[in-house]
Amino acid sequence: MRPGVRIGSEFLVLAGLVLAQPGSAGLAEGILVDILSASERAPLCEDPDSKSGKAVAGNFDLPRGTLLRALCPSLQPGFYLARIRLKLTEIATLQSSRQSVNLSIRDDGGQALFSRGFSILHFEASGQYQEFALPFRLDAYCEPVLEVSWEWTGRKQVPPVLRPGQVPDAESVAQNLAEEQDKSEEKDLGVDLEIPVKIGSLQHAALIADQASIDRLGDLGFVRVEADRIRYRPGETARIAVALHHAGPDVRSAHIRTLLLGGLYEARGLDARDLSLAPGQTAEFELQARLDGCLWGYEVRCVAELDGTEAARASEFFTVHDNPWAVSLGAQTINSTRGITPASAVQAASERKRSYGNRVEFVFWAPDDFGHLTPDTDLFYGGQMHFHGNVSGTRAAIQAFHQAGIFTSLYTKLWEPGPGGKAGYELIRQNPDWFATGFYDVAQLDRWDTDDTLMAWPQADVRRDIDEPFQHHASELVRSIQAFEWDAARYDSPMDRPEAARVLRLVKETVNHAFPAFQWGYNVTAYKMLEFPETFSLLCENGGMIMEEYNLAAPDQGWTWDYYTGRHRSIRSWVRERGGHGELISFGENFSLSDEEVPRIDLVYQDIFTLAAQLHWAYRQSSTLYYAHYPRFATRFAGFLWDNRSEPLKNPRDRIDLGEHSEHFFAWPEYAYLRQPEPGRRQLIFHLINAPASTRVGEAKHCPVPPPRSRIPLSIRIPPKTQVRGAWAATAEPELALDRLEVQTEKDSVRFTVPRVRFWTLVVVDIDGEEPWN
Repeated sequence: MRPGVRIGSEFLVLAGLVLAQPGSAGLAEGILVDILSASERAPLCEDPDSKSGKAVAGNFDLPRGTLLRALCPSLQPGFYLARIRLKLTEIATLQSSRQSVNLSIRDDGGQALFSRGFSILHFEASGQYQEFALPFRLDAYCEPVLEVSWEWTGRKQVPPVLRPGQVPDAESVAQNLAEEQDKSEEKDLGVDLEIPVKIGSLQHAALIADQASIDRLGDLGFVRVEADRIRYRPGETARIAVALHHAGPDVRSAHIRTLLLGGLYEARGLDARDLSLAPGQTAEFELQARLDGCLWGYEVRCVAELDGTEAARASEFFTVHDNPWAVSLGAQTINSTRGITPASAVQAASERKRSYGNRVEFVFWAPDDFGHLTPDTDLFYGGQMHFHGNVSGTRAAIQAFHQAGIFTSLYTKLWEPGPGGKAGYELIRQNPDWFATGFYDVAQLDRWDTDDTLMAWPQADVRRDIDEPFQHHASELVRSIQAFEWDAARYDSPMDRPEAARVLRLVKETVNHAFPAFQWGYNVTAYKMLEFPETFSLLCENGGMIMEEYNLAAPDQGWTWDYYTGRHRSIRSWVRERGGHGELISFGENFSLSDEEVPRIDLVYQDIFTLAAQLHWAYRQSSTLYYAHYPRFATRFAGFLWDNRSEPLKNPRDRIDLGEHSEHFFAWPEYAYLRQPEPGRRQLIFHLINAPASTRVGEAKHCPVPPPRSRIPLSIRIPPKTQVRGAWAATAEPELALDRLEVQTEKDSVRFTVPRVRFWTLVVVDIDGEEPWN
């Protein structure tokens, strides 16, 4: 790798935001890259849809391959955008959408300088060219290599895709895979690389490229815009670190403006300064934002101007709320804490923060999840799943999470099953009258501190007709919060019991007397809790969280999307009317399913339906993005997704007219809400979700996707004496965007057009007036 040719890691995080910036040259205006005569490429094909009539075609049925490596012209230092036109001959038959197309810029030694992956969900239709873009930065003169490759992703090898109607047996699939892996692409195609074949004669799914170019974006670019936390409390101060890099040959003077953006159009200037940058210099500075009067989701946007013209832009996002459940986005859990160091804890917090996760739960962590939440020794074994832990590692992780604005919850039990592990049975031995008969294994307990293979737990049920065991549990919770600074507890015990309300009041009063801000969550079945209204209200009070675990059964049991989403909306309604927040364990976390068994398009819809139903996800064990960055979107637009001041819009079909497009959007009347952010002001919020092409969850084995919908006209009937401030469309797809729509006002209605819906677009109509809607 040549000295000075590098890409900063911060630029990777922000790279997607560069794509939407104005002023970028179009494909025809860039420096063309000759991919058709590249020294390393797949065979040529004749394609009447291509720019030149010829294109490069690779066999996309193969588990992996390289479409092309093309040498680019010599480029001077600066910020660039590589563009290439790609298409797939087939999309719907690509099994489970596990292929990933990778666009890379490499140096002449093959070292990857920057790369970006696209799932096949980014290809919107079979046989149609689309432009894919890759921003990158050079710090020295270079002749980079543009590479396009693909691979099947996942933890285990999968066979080539199937054509409709093919149902091979396991032996033939294994044989076919072995044969394909032994073949080179040229042998498999059976053609001379230099003699174009007709695209219609290809007997396989093909990835095709016909033209590429590189546009110079300029000399300036932000390589860092980062808030110190992912969530703040109202009134706290955010610290924003900014770094602007100058890659050009001359000294430049730039004007830097930093804004805080919230809601739809609320903007506050945070900072303005002039900087003079020498060639190759990175100017770094930190600014502060006092978050008085702030609530929900925000964007910090930095803009660099040269001579009054915008030259670069970058943003970061965070939430503001005093109740962490209100803006919760679950990140990867912590099980074992043995081996965690202060350095590894900071890294773990940084990874979760970059993925916009703001909640981490420590699962099965304690020596006994009921009665021993303050380990006596630094090293210990968890009482339920025998995970390894240590006190110093736990404290280091929690401290790092808190510094990053990530709140921590501890997993705990209230009764069934009760105490577990060696510590739990010591509690039973000392207080036998607290517990009912349970299961235990003496030999297992004897090996508890020495056998790493144990993955089961002894347990006994807690008597619920006396207070003493729960007084002990509450006191132990207080000690654990003092020791570790937990933010919340999440109970994994059934609450549909007559005595639950009494026991919960005892525990919560004891703990909240010592720690008033401590929050509570519960893994319960909302349907069952309807039979216990007093307890249900107690669970939800003060913004408590209700987790729905049974959601993960959807693929196994073949739920229809109607049934699946109907459960979500019911849970939302029951929990919100009691003042709580709801979250789901996603079916992507189902331990009975491997990652390869869940269609990627279903994982995309899972994120969409969760947020559109005004719910949260409990965990996100992988930071993989299968299409768009929905966690970042939810962070920015948290208030429009999770504000309990919103309610379902009554008779939405009488208010909203989608015309002939109505049938394309999934159950859209069920996703229409009315929010009142302040007196005299309302916001009509509704979600346009492009209906899944499959009927059932887990059914989309060949990844059918609906076509994008364009130019959707809407008419909204408004009450008299109502003034519409404007209408906006927000989306995460494929990059985060918020667009103000042109509104035409009539006597009793407003009309506007939503330009496009790929999978999901959030529409907000901002309204002044006291007239009732519902």
